[in-house]
Amino acid sequence: MAIDDAGETRIEFIQTLEPTFSQPALAQAVIDVPIGLPTSGARCCDKEARRLLQPPRASSVFPAPIRTVLPARSQKEASDLWWEAERERCTAQLAAILPKIRDVDGLITPARQSQIREGHPEVSFAVMNNGRAMSHPKRRSAGREERLAVVEKTYPGVRTQLAGLGSFVGDAVDALAMLWTARRAASGQALVLPKVSQVDDHGLRMEIVA
Repeated sequence: MAIDDAGETRIEFIQTLEPTFSQPALAQAVIDVPIGLPTSGARCCDKEARRLLQPPRASSVFPAPIRTVLPARSQKEASDLWWEAERERCTAQLAAILPKIRDVDGLITPARQSQIREGHPEVSFAVMNNGRAMSHPKRRSAGREERLAVVEKTYPGVRTQLAGLGSFVGDAVDALAMLWTARRAASGQALVLPKVSQVDDHGLRMEIVA
């Protein structure tokens, strides 16, 4: 989701993140991919996000991998590297997004973090919903309707815009939550988790905005 110079909200499907990172006129973007990786242990922002959401939605926040795991090309390789370092295993869900985490880590810099920040749709939905996390899983019809109803308060008529997207509706609603967060971040109104950011060994702030 993007807002153009005319203030119009539009849907864009992109194959890679590189064009987003290289836009000189980009005001603010929020992506659902970890930025900043720990050398050991869990990031404080992930812990804070899970604390805000509470079970059962807390499980939607996957722990970011330690940097040692980043080069892995399979779940088994990631698990072997993580086990050797911390006696931890890599989940299938995390292994599936590891290539995206690797891509972002190769593109992001401390300077670019002023334009591109990390968010999480479920955290944004909770903040949009007066601090209350969603009641239903996003993959169920009740969950899709619940999230769409929250987003619709900010983007009236969005159901018409999303008509015809089929199975991509859920992803588009997540993107709208990230767009809402990006606007808040651009105006300095976003919630930042944690209040005092950690910095990784590449100088990247490890934080989630909503």
